[in-house]
Amino acid sequence: MNKKQLAILAVVSGLIVCGLFMYFFRTRMNKIVLILLPRMELTSLVLVILVISFSGDKMNRPNSSVPIQRLFNRSLARQVIFSKEEILKDDGEPYTVFTPYSKKWLATLNDFYLRPYPTKEYGENFYNQSPHPIPSLTDIGFEKVGKPFPSQEIDYELIRNYKQTRDYPGDAGTSRLSVHLRFGTISVRALASTAKKLSGTYLNELIWRDFYHMVLWHFPQVRKGKAFRPEMDNIRWRNNEKEFEAWCEGRTGYPIVDAGMRELNETGFMHNRVRMITASFLAKHLLVDWRWGEAYFAKKLLDYDYAANNGGWQWAAGTGTDAMPYFRIFNPSLQAKKFDKDLQYIRKWIPEIDSFDYPRPFVEHEFARKRALEEYTKVAKGK
Repeated sequence: MNKKQLAILAVVSGLIVCGLFMYFFRTRMNKIVLILLPRMELTSLVLVILVISFSGDKMNRPNSSVPIQRLFNRSLARQVIFSKEEILKDDGEPYTVFTPYSKKWLATLNDFYLRPYPTKEYGENFYNQSPHPIPSLTDIGFEKVGKPFPSQEIDYELIRNYKQTRDYPGDAGTSRLSVHLRFGTISVRALASTAKKLSGTYLNELIWRDFYHMVLWHFPQVRKGKAFRPEMDNIRWRNNEKEFEAWCEGRTGYPIVDAGMRELNETGFMHNRVRMITASFLAKHLLVDWRWGEAYFAKKLLDYDYAANNGGWQWAAGTGTDAMPYFRIFNPSLQAKKFDKDLQYIRKWIPEIDSFDYPRPFVEHEFARKRALEEYTKVAKGK
């Protein structure tokens, strides 16, 4: 028995232990389709179809030069374009810096990775059974909130202009498709195919998604609540609970920060530029552990994605792979002047901005900046 057969046997054994049936159907001499069905009564049916070859031969179809192993890898890459092992350095090691990763990603991309999978070809192999009842949204704990939900339709003109509009939270300049990517209600391949034609900047955002998923797999410490850069776990966080509560509720006295947190609490969404500002503020102005903010975003975001959320927070806190340098600290006031100069976004979420009801900042920017730099510098120098 070769290594590939042993690996498959291990997977089968594990699935049996977990209480899953596995059905084998022979399609062609060099392919087997595995269809996994839960053993217990189903409330929803998810079929995982893996097409593999014991011989490692190429796919048996006309004009195909795609190894069957690639199809196997592709079958596991539902949320991303490239799975964890497909974009690596020439020496087989994973990337830790985004720019060279993105260059390799773009160089590898071709139509094979963007076209839909030929699932109809294997439809006859599905296991037939009587339908099971599907629970309603109410049955599984969802409640109507009366808020508008982002459309899953691709706005081609918006994507074409994404580079010019993406940084301004007061404008409808982002696609709001992140929630659909998160729940799989839009095809990441279809979106990447569109971005490839219309906007390199938008496509770059999808590459970041792949990058963070790759990091999550290859560097398990980030899945265990650790900083990607081990030395950054030595930061002495202040973790003032009252200041953290004020940040959560949008009462810091910094309008762009507070507007973002109020938008998040009200809608389950926050503009990406504002996510960076609020995350940086918590970690560097307040020296509150970035994991507190990561957990709060995980609780509130409708588009929550573990890899992207963790990667984004570690980037902003200066603890992650390819992170914002620790000595770069956003000035919230300058960020507001640059990206919301007419206060369109701020006034929407802070109607009391011009009144005495709005709190004064409880920490001065230059003081907070100096305090953060001192702590980060000590850690960076190993003190």
